[in-house]
Amino acid sequence: MGKNASLSLASKTIGEIGELRFCANALERGIVVCSPHGDNQPYDYVTVHDEHLLRVQVKSATSQNSAEHSTMWGTPLKRGAGGRYEAGSYDVLVFYIIPDDITYLVPEIILRGKSKLTISYTEGTKYEKYRDAWDVLM
Repeated sequence: MGKNASLSLASKTIGEIGELRFCANALERGIVVCSPHGDNQPYDYVTVHDEHLLRVQVKSATSQNSAEHSTMWGTPLKRGAGGRYEAGSYDVLVFYIIPDDITYLVPEIILRGKSKLTISYTEGTKYEKYRDAWDVLM
């Protein structure tokens, strides 16, 4: 666990940190990142790599789900204050855990129908194969 396991930041700031980290990491890997005008889309970015376009939704977290599970992180799979994402409304969910500087890139089809993504470092999570899986965007 990172040294700043629980940061006190405004939720908008938490989201901005995750998005900026995603953009920087993608660009470092030669992935072009495009941002749609406005915030009416169910995705934050469109990535381009070798003429392959994907819609990306970015989520981030700064604190664990509960004191009982100090290595468990989660994010709701919903649009702001709105409801769930419709199936196929984005291609890849990027989940950035700020204090640990860890990124998960999970295809939407894996999360379809779920209301929350939960990552646990201690339980050999089924999402571990998506940790730093930047090839999902290539």
